[in-house]
Amino acid sequence: MFDNYIAKLKMSKSANTEALIENSKTFLDNNFTTSPSYYIVEVNGEEEGVIINRTTNYNVKKVYFKSNSKPELGSLIKYKDEFYILLSKDEDELVLFGDMEECNNTIKIQKEEAKEELVGYDQDGRPHYKEVVNFEDEPCIVRDTYYSTSENAQLPLPNGKLEITIKYQPMLNIDVNKEIIMYEKNYKITDINYVNVIDGVGYVKINAERRQLDHE
Repeated sequence: MFDNYIAKLKMSKSANTEALIENSKTFLDNNFTTSPSYYIVEVNGEEEGVIINRTTNYNVKKVYFKSNSKPELGSLIKYKDEFYILLSKDEDELVLFGDMEECNNTIKIQKEEAKEELVGYDQDGRPHYKEVVNFEDEPCIVRDTYYSTSENAQLPLPNGKLEITIKYQPMLNIDVNKEIIMYEKNYKITDINYVNVIDGVGYVKINAERRQLDHE
């Protein structure tokens, strides 16, 4: 395993010498492609070679980047035709690494302002327009549980509530008290957590509560 090899390097008595660190980083970079866990993935639409290992959580993978890579928190990573969000990143003297979690749904996002589209002319030759709003399906992670540090366990959210994790980006239709559709049900956004967004980069957590319609 790639991480086992890194651990062995760190255990070396001379692991704190600058020369060994640089040589080890070069060695790791040059041998990335020889790892059985090496994959070509798409990071925010750009191809990149990484090493991916499993964790105890089936939906979460450990991902290692080359030393010249600059992974951003919240990056959308396409791996084996599935999308993942990079939820953590770190580095030590040898490698860049992080945890990515598989997306299990999509959410419709409005990234641009509505546009006026010409649909025809009236009998006097005057143009007639309609407002067009374009939405894109954005991969996201939807949870109905939350992690309790006091109990060290995943606990269920109150019935009818969801937590949605998504890469931070322009989202004109996402705001508190606005409505979204998830699992063919209407939900009202009750809160948006931006704590994992730094300098316009990262991911947000959206809390939503199911809205009961009159005919339900």
